[in-house]
Amino acid sequence: MLKAVPSRLFSAKNGRVDSEDRRSRHCPYLDTINRSVLDFDFEKLCSISLSHINAYACLVCGKYFQGRGLKSHAYIHSVQFSHHVFLNLHTLKFYCLPDNYEIIDSSLEDITYVLKPTFTKQQIANLDK
Repeated sequence: MLKAVPSRLFSAKNGRVDSEDRRSRHCPYLDTINRSVLDFDFEKLCSISLSHINAYACLVCGKYFQGRGLKSHAYIHSVQFSHHVFLNLHTLKFYCLPDNYEIIDSSLEDITYVLKPTFTKQQIANLDK
């Protein structure tokens, strides 16, 4: 039995279903991110369960929570406090909860850089100068 494909996932250009939901590019909550409370120097542990497995940072208040599923600490936090933007501390992917879609936006690159800075060979060579 064939299932109906939502029109937002269908590409008229090639007649195929796009695997990436277009919502992932447009999150209405990006303006709620509070960069001043983000501090990634702490151990990446859920503030409730103290687990390091599947840890997410709330980008609104800076706290760490476990999971993204329906009964997870991150999900419950997003519903209780209307904090919607989270960062997976392992994969460095951004998510909107409770809607549970990935956020792809270049304005978030500075946050991933602060969490996990990367340097070119040239930048490293210039450190000693």
